[in-house]
Amino acid sequence: MKTQLQFLLVTLMLSATSLISAQGGINQNFASLGDWFVDDKPNGTSSVSGGHLIVTMGDQGNGKYRADLKNDNATYTINSTTDKIIAVKFIGDKPATGAFKAELRNETAAAWMNNGGGKYTPTGSITTTEGNLIYYFDFSGDANYTTGDISISRIGFTLADVVDPTNYTIDWVATFVDLAALEAYKDVKDDGVSDTEGSILGLDTNTLVDNVFKVYPNPVNSSSFNLELNNLSAYNNRIEVYNLLGAKVLNKKIETNKTEIFHKLNAGIYIIKIGENAKKLIIK
Repeated sequence: MKTQLQFLLVTLMLSATSLISAQGGINQNFASLGDWFVDDKPNGTSSVSGGHLIVTMGDQGNGKYRADLKNDNATYTINSTTDKIIAVKFIGDKPATGAFKAELRNETAAAWMNNGGGKYTPTGSITTTEGNLIYYFDFSGDANYTTGDISISRIGFTLADVVDPTNYTIDWVATFVDLAALEAYKDVKDDGVSDTEGSILGLDTNTLVDNVFKVYPNPVNSSSFNLELNNLSAYNNRIEVYNLLGAKVLNKKIETNKTEIFHKLNAGIYIIKIGENAKKLIIK
């Protein structure tokens, strides 16, 4: 039970369909491009298909190829407690030659988080069970990585000076609290080249969907939060809350579709379960 809940937490932290949730963090799964775009130079192409970003790189002018992945269309929020590394999962691997670098603009500090003046190079990589490569960048030690919530106005991944191959496919871009969380998540939505969505780390009995129930506000700054169910009679009419150790810390009967839940929980991250459906809850 403890292991299942811990894996479920990692999944919940990265299962939102939007790029940045109200709870913070980056999770772009390329069901669509969203606010991201590819600067693929003349004669380059990019498209989204099957949950993947598929890129053919363009000629950068010196016989080599370039196609940068960027997001500078809006402001997003990460948190210095929960978002310390950013990772990019390739289907297969990135181009074998050339440069792969990253940069983030800290709008809160009005400065680039850019490793003292230069773009980040990957801190390391891990390989999924099916052989796909995930490269990660640890920016938590940067002087411009300020505390608390950080507004990020621009994110850029440079893929340049490539000779061969001149294409790549990306499955997702996401932030993690640490390498252990990335390791735990690495095989999610991973089934070889096709990368088919399947059961998530043995948690196929837990449905991670937003249309079952809503929790607000989240994060919670008071002794209560609101719970709204789309169909009270479809579930077991109880709310259960677990801490990260797998202990049940709250168990209440639900009488109506909309109700205020009072609690005495300490600050931290929890998992709310209603029937076989789950969400992350943050208490501040």
